[in-house]
Formats: sequence, C-alpha cells, structure tokens
Amino acid sequence: MTRRKLLFFLDYDGTLTPIVDRPELAILDEGMREVLKRLSGKHMVAIVSGRMREDVQKLVNIDGLFYAGSHGFDIQGPGFSLVEPRAEKTIGLVTEIIQFLKGKLGHLQGVLVEEKKFSTAVHYRLANPQVLPEIEKAVDEAVMGHPELRLMKGKMVFEILPAIEWDKAKAIRWIMEAMKFSWQRSSVVYIGDDVTDEFAFRGIRTKGTGILVADPARPSAAHFLLKSPDDVKVFFEKIILET
Repeated sequence: MTRRKLLFFLDYDGTLTPIVDRPELAILDEGMREVLKRLSGKHMVAIVSGRMREDVQKLVNIDGLFYAGSHGFDIQGPGFSLVEPRAEKTIGLVTEIIQFLKGKLGHLQGVLVEEKKFSTAVHYRLANPQVLPEIEKAVDEAVMGHPELRLMKGKMVFEILPAIEWDKAKAIRWIMEAMKFSWQRSSVVYIGDDVTDEFAFRGIRTKGTGILVADPARPSAAHFLLKSPDDVKVFFEKIILET
C-alpha cells in the first residue's frame, strides 16, 4: 500500500466535524486542522462537500488542498479549477427557488433555507416534526415544472440541485484526471457520512476504499466504518505515523 500514492477525498460536515444544528456552527477544531495539515504534507487531500466551495475552503483554511464544493460542481486546487458549465446556467433559477422557499417556509420556526450558488438546502433539524409534511410539499412544489432541477434527501435536509449527471464520484474522477493520477498506481480513500457520499462510495468501490462515518451503522456501499469525526482523526494520525 505504501508504494502506491495515497489520495484522500473527504466530506466535511459529519466527517471532519460533528453534525450540528446549524451549518455555520460546524467549525473545524484546531486539532483536526493540524492533523489535516500533516496528512496533506505527505499525501494528496481533497475536501468534497455539499457546501459552496468558498465556504468550505474558508472553514478548512489549509493551502495546497483541493476543494470541491456544491457536490463537485465547483472545484479548485493547486493550478486547477473547474465550474461545471451546465450547473452555472442554473444559478439564476436556483436564486428564484431560494426566494420561493423562503416565502413558503420562512414562518416555520427551526427551518433554515441555506443559500448556495448552484443549489439550496432546507434544513429542518430544529423544526417541530409535525411541520415536515409542509416542508416536503414546499420543496416538491419548488422543483415541479423544472426538469433542470432535482431533489435529494439527506440527514434532516432536503437539497435542490441541478439535474445533471455530476456528483461526488465524478468530481473525484475529474481531480484524478486533472492531476494525472493513475488508479492503478494510487490508493484512493473516500470518507463521508451522508446519502450524497454514497455516490462516491459506489464510484470507487472496485478501485478504492470507502469509509462511512456513522453511529449506529447503516447500509452503505462503503467498505469500512468509523463512528465519529474523532475516530477519523485517530485514523489520520495512524496513517501519518505509518507512511
């Protein structure tokens, strides 16, 4: 394994930081940041997040990493950048959808409509479960009549994204190609915790290693399980010592 180049692709929320009630509270602690710096000093590290690329880049704040935001629609790294052109065309529509959802759901306590460039997310972790049908109705209405958009369900969140064939697995492949990394000469590791990470797990299943972060465990295409971001940090520390 040490003869092959180690490539780490990492989700952010729920993987490098615990799941929190509001997105802005998911702050990377200094211990994890230091471990990531040391890991990136030895191996290629990419953050692949549903957040906007600028947002996750600011939160991690480590130079020399690849940052893939909006589930991979917007990628930036050392000497490379990509904005998926089909996703860029939906920015205006996504802005309209955000305003529509705010109008429909703004009166519901505990519901947060997260504004992103290429997508939007409706978080309801803090909401009364009784309002879930109203939230579901609103997000269904938002995508109705817009075949260029798709609805995806995550952990206490609904996400509306461009309906194009692009996901975290394709973002990984693009970075691999951009950096001229060979699957045969590399050991690819993807670590994530949410439904959107299953695209990546499936995409690398026969040629890499998927690690799910979950407690309790759930059905997944990942090969291995870690229970928490603290376990992820310990795993990184072992990799640093052994490579």
